[in-house]
Amino acid sequence: MVNSVEDVFDDTENEIGDSSPVRNKIDINIDEPKSKPQIECKECKSYVYCQGPLLYDYQFSGLFNDSKTFVDKRLLFPEEEIVRKYTALKKSRGGELSRAELETFLAENFADGNELIPFEPPDFTSEPSVLGYIQDGQYRRFAAKLNEVWKTLARVVDRDVLENPRMHSLLYVPNTVIIPGGRFTEVYYWDTYWIVKGLLLCDMFDTAKGVIDNIIYLVKKYGYMLNGSRNYYENRSQPPLLIPMVAAYYQLKQDEAWLLENLPVLELEFQFWMNNRMINVKKDGKTYRMAHYSVETCGPRPESFKEDFTLASNLTSDEERTNLYIELKTAAETGWDFSQRWTKTPPGQTESLLYLKTRSIIPVDLNAFLQLNAHYLSNWFFMAGDISKGEYYLQIAEELLTAIDEVMWREDLKSWFDWDNEDGQSRVDFYASNLTPLWTGSYRKAPQEMGKFAVEYLVSQGIISEDGIPRYLGIPTTLKNFGQQWEAPNMWPPLQMIGIQGLDNTLYPKAQQVAYRLGAKYLETNYVGFVRTGQMFEKYDMNQLGSIGGGGEYVPQTGFGWSNGACFEILSRYGHKLRSPQEYPLPN
Repeated sequence: MVNSVEDVFDDTENEIGDSSPVRNKIDINIDEPKSKPQIECKECKSYVYCQGPLLYDYQFSGLFNDSKTFVDKRLLFPEEEIVRKYTALKKSRGGELSRAELETFLAENFADGNELIPFEPPDFTSEPSVLGYIQDGQYRRFAAKLNEVWKTLARVVDRDVLENPRMHSLLYVPNTVIIPGGRFTEVYYWDTYWIVKGLLLCDMFDTAKGVIDNIIYLVKKYGYMLNGSRNYYENRSQPPLLIPMVAAYYQLKQDEAWLLENLPVLELEFQFWMNNRMINVKKDGKTYRMAHYSVETCGPRPESFKEDFTLASNLTSDEERTNLYIELKTAAETGWDFSQRWTKTPPGQTESLLYLKTRSIIPVDLNAFLQLNAHYLSNWFFMAGDISKGEYYLQIAEELLTAIDEVMWREDLKSWFDWDNEDGQSRVDFYASNLTPLWTGSYRKAPQEMGKFAVEYLVSQGIISEDGIPRYLGIPTTLKNFGQQWEAPNMWPPLQMIGIQGLDNTLYPKAQQVAYRLGAKYLETNYVGFVRTGQMFEKYDMNQLGSIGGGGEYVPQTGFGWSNGACFEILSRYGHKLRSPQEYPLPN
C-alpha cells in the first residue's frame, strides 16, 4: 500500500534500479550521499518542488529558461498521484523520457501558478502627502507615476492556496501582497522593509500594516520568516528586518495595541536567530557570541536547481557537493546572492562560487541588524511593563554592540569589516554593508565623530573625492567585479538607503552633505532609467546613467518594489532641494 511520496519511490526503486541514470545522479548527489555529510540536513519534503527525480528531470529538460519557472507551477493532482504516474511512465520508457513526453506530462499535471490575483488596495491615493515634499516639477510627476506602480505590484493570494496548500509551492498569506516584480511573484523578507517604507510615505497605512502582518502570519506558522513565501524556501531566511518594519509603522501610527499583541511573535523571530545562527568568535583572547548565516539543507536550491547541480558537478566527492549546496543556500540567505564577499578563493585560482565559505564569515550587517532588533525589543518590553525581558534584551543589545565594536571596528581604517572566523582576521575589502552600523546606530562613539570617520573611509576607498563629491552614481556594492550581481558595477537600493541614511543620521555636516549628494545621484539614475524605459529596475549600474545592473543567474528584473521605496525615501528627505536633469524631460 502506498501512503506517501516516499513510499512511491521506495516501491519503485528496485524496479527502476540502475537503469535510470537520472535516479542514480539523485541518489549519489542529493538524496542519499555515500559520504555522510558532517551535519544533519533539514529538507523541504516535497518530491516535486524540492527534491527527487521528477524535479531533476524537469530542471534539466531544457523546457525552461529559468529554473524558478517549474517550481512556481501549481499541481493539478495531489503530489503522490503525480509522482506515482511519473514513476510508472518513466519505468515504461526504460527509465528515460523524451522532451515531447515531458512536455505532455507537464501539460497534463501542472499549470502556471496564477495564484496571485491583481488587486487595487482600497487605501491607494493618487495624491499622497509625499508629493508635497517635492519642489521640482519633474520629480513630483515622477513620484506620482511611481505611486501608480503600487497598483501594478499589488496582489491577493487565491484562497485555493489556503484550502489546498500541498497543490502549490506558494504559501498563503491573508493580506494584500506587494510583490517585488519580474520573476519575483511572492513575498520576500528583506525586500519588504523598503516596500513598507515606500507604502507609508504614500499614505497606504492599511496596506503597509497588512504587508507586515503577512510576515507575522508566516512567523507564527514557521517560527521564523522564510527567504520568501514559497515552500522551497523552508529552513532559509533573509536579513532580519521584521522588527524594524514594525518600528517604522509604530513610530508613524503609534498603534500600541497592535505592537503589544505581536510582541511575542517578534520575540519568536528574534529567538530563531539567537538559537540557530549564533556562534563563538575569538579575538585577542576574548570570546564573543556573534551571528552568521547558515542554512543546513543539502540539495541544490530548487529555484536554481540546474545551476547549482551543474556547478557541483565540478566536485569529486558527495561530501564536497553537499557542503557546496549548503554554502549556496547560505549565501542566498544573506540577501547577497552572489558575491565575492562570501568566497575564499585559494591563491592562483580563478574566483568561483566553488570557493564559497559563507558560514565562516561573520557579517557586519547581520550583527548590526540583530543589535538593532534587540534594542527595539528591549524598549518595547519595558513599555509593556515586562522589566525582566526588557533587561534581557538590553543585555543582548549591549553584548552585540561590544562584539561589533571589538571584533569588527578597525580604528586604523575608520570602518567596520566582516570577520573571517576561520582565519581569525578582518576582511578589509570595501563592501557597502560595512556602513550598516551607521544605519542601525550600533556604535558607542559620538555620532558626529562616526560621521567624520565614515567620510574619511569613503575618501580612502575612492567612493567620494576629498571634497565629498561622489565618483559614482551612488554607493557601489563592491569595488571589485568577478561577474556576480552583488558586486561592482551594480548598485542595490537597500545598500543605498543604509549608507545614505547612516551618514545622514550622524549629524556630521560633511557626512550629511555626502549623504545628500549620493541620494541625488542615485535618484537621478532611477529617474533617467524611468524616462527612457518607463520601468524601475531591481538594481542599477554605478557608471552608466539610467542603466540597469547586470550579472547573476537571471535576466535583469523590473518592477520594482524596493527601488520604488528607496526613491520615495530620498524624495521625502531631500525633495525640497533636489533638481531633476533638464535634458531628460519626463514624457506625458
